[in-house]
Amino acid sequence: MAGKSCQHFKLAIFDLDGRSRKSDRSGVYSSAIRKWYGFAEEYQKKFLAGEISYDRFCELDAEVWKGMKVKELEEIVKTVPFHSGLEELIGHLKRKGLKLAMVSSGLSLLSNWVHQKYGFDYSVSNDLLYEDGIFTVR
Repeated sequence: MAGKSCQHFKLAIFDLDGRSRKSDRSGVYSSAIRKWYGFAEEYQKKFLAGEISYDRFCELDAEVWKGMKVKELEEIVKTVPFHSGLEELIGHLKRKGLKLAMVSSGLSLLSNWVHQKYGFDYSVSNDLLYEDGIFTVR
């Protein structure tokens, strides 16, 4: 159909974890706060091997952050690199009129920052509980 739009899509959904950003979670943990190796890495291995449930994995993973300042982690997530071309792709999709959504099994601190930085319409991720600016986990 010459001259007519063939656009059938209204929404583009991005997977934030390891697809949109260059490093996986280990990059954030190990290079920025050194809590991945010996802790969260083992929990992930157990989950992937079917030794623990997803809920248990999340509980153990969240414990790693307990006592950390929210502001500290907010600054860390801003250093996560993204694949080249991501900004151009997002701009292209927006110009085409698509809504943008993001899913992440990771932390909402990262997805919230990406949501705002790139102007996503929707995002879903995991929240960590905090009180007085310190992660409490529960």
